[in-house]
Amino acid sequence: MNNNINETARKIARMGSANLRELETALMENGIVGTLYKTNTDSIFEEDKKCTLFLRKSGNLKLRLMKVIKEEFGLGLREAKDFVNSAPCVLKENMDNDRAEEIAMAIRKETDAKIEIHYHE
Repeated sequence: MNNNINETARKIARMGSANLRELETALMENGIVGTLYKTNTDSIFEEDKKCTLFLRKSGNLKLRLMKVIKEEFGLGLREAKDFVNSAPCVLKENMDNDRAEEIAMAIRKETDAKIEIHYHE
């Protein structure tokens, strides 16, 4: 099998349900019909995989970023500011994939920060 196909399959396997639904919608909008399913049995789409949320770059909208981090993690203003000012840094380790994707989406929507999700194998 082509390396690009294997890499794409691994990326899809690490996606959470929200991103899978978004991918499914994008494929259907481009004329590709099909459905991506998550199963509860031994599958490449395991629900209990953990990941690390990594703040690569704070960007120019630091106050918005502090607000999002404060709200999403239940932190005080000082702790949120410390995260923003210490980028690149780990925001949280051993998170559920879906929760990490929710937080990453909120950060991307509200700010120009660069956020990454590092999936654990």
